[in-house]
Amino acid sequence: MSHSLKLLSWNIEKFNADKMNDDFFIKYVARVIRLMEIDVAGIMEIVGWIGNEVCTAIVNELNQQEQQKATGVVWSGQASEMTPSAPNEQYVFVWKLGLFSSVEWKLWNVLGENAFDTFFATNNITDEDEKFQVTQSLAKNGWMNDSFMVPYSAYSKLVADPQNLDCTKKNPTLNLTAQQKLDLSAILTAYAPETFPYPRSRPPFILRVTTADTNTVITFVLFHAPGPSDSSPITASNQISLIDPVIQADVGVVMGDFNVTEAWAKRTWALQYYNWDLGRLRYVLNDSGQYIFAAPFQRLSGPDFASHSTTQPALTTVQNYSFRLQDNLTSMTSALVAPDAIADSTVMQSILSSPYDKFFVRSAQTDPSDPFVCNLVDLTTPKEIWTGTMDTDNNPVNETRSTTPSTYQRDLSSLTAAIYNNWYNRHAGKSTSLNLQQIPKLNVRPTSLREAQYAYYYAISDHMPICMELKYEADPHYVMSAEGVDFE
Repeated sequence: MSHSLKLLSWNIEKFNADKMNDDFFIKYVARVIRLMEIDVAGIMEIVGWIGNEVCTAIVNELNQQEQQKATGVVWSGQASEMTPSAPNEQYVFVWKLGLFSSVEWKLWNVLGENAFDTFFATNNITDEDEKFQVTQSLAKNGWMNDSFMVPYSAYSKLVADPQNLDCTKKNPTLNLTAQQKLDLSAILTAYAPETFPYPRSRPPFILRVTTADTNTVITFVLFHAPGPSDSSPITASNQISLIDPVIQADVGVVMGDFNVTEAWAKRTWALQYYNWDLGRLRYVLNDSGQYIFAAPFQRLSGPDFASHSTTQPALTTVQNYSFRLQDNLTSMTSALVAPDAIADSTVMQSILSSPYDKFFVRSAQTDPSDPFVCNLVDLTTPKEIWTGTMDTDNNPVNETRSTTPSTYQRDLSSLTAAIYNNWYNRHAGKSTSLNLQQIPKLNVRPTSLREAQYAYYYAISDHMPICMELKYEADPHYVMSAEGVDFE
């Protein structure tokens, strides 16, 4: 018997407090997730330290919509820590309860705000100021940085001997017992700091679940690469394959916005890695001392490298994940269609630009359905509108607006107009480079492709969500158990 999960990955551009505080916006996000019948959704680019609030708002709205439809479905979710490099942002995963017997999460290489809870409980540290003193002492004495990441030099010392943990050199000082040093060292060395410390990098958010029906462990990796202004997204995307959750997953999905342009995806680049001893990126060399060139994502999906680094074989090891939506355009162009443009397959493709958003999948099973880009502009463009006139038989005369095969979503269209008008009101009267006369407020719903396009682009996001269905197989020898897994 086979089983599957429907997944969504969505970069909601600058998901800030204005969007979070707009009830229509939260309703829109939840409606899209439910409309696509999603089981697990990953959302990127939450800015302003509001990840927990965004997660709560989306989960609450999802649950309210489920209650209104009496589906019996209940949702849960988790926000990541703030990514340590500018531009700082957070991720959010939401999922249907009941699908998983265990759920664990981590922003890779960043010690979470709950990482020290067991230590505090064991040592009866309950006062918040005392807890702060512990983490401050670790930071001031060089055992972790302000982003709660452990420097490699500190990591190496603690791996060699946990008793090297000395917090007495700089204030606030801590006089630790041998057992306390062991306990804190175990926390600080739980994850090797091998990737994602370099400028502008954002470490991925990991969600690892155990399915309730089959006890299958599935790893989801949500990643937003640096912006495409230089080669940083190439370097960052090729780091993904070096982290343990990606390497160790039997069933895994890496998804997100990789910011690799169509032109850059066709080139090869000198492969790099982060050298902790030197504190900077270095090139991977073969045994002859020559650069090793790689296509973007080659470490993740192949093909095998023509030459290798035998001194550091992990740097040229291919993880054999398979592409989904390799060449599909997923981000939006800023060029608006003509006011009288009719939506068809060609025109709908013209409003999209780069193939930034992708899935990479490791699974022994074939997808039960095709992955797709969810073009929300298409779904909110009416098929036809009334011209305001009647024919000689007193029938309304309609004008065609869309000939695409998609089903018009009237409720999403109404939400789009409300979201856009709220955005418009926030920008009206402000100093802005936008000519608001060219993108006027909407009535009840967009009445054309152009209106649906600019409403989505300016007020919602410059990326479309992407969706896929992941199939996994039940273990014939599995006996149902409530036991979970350790995130190690």
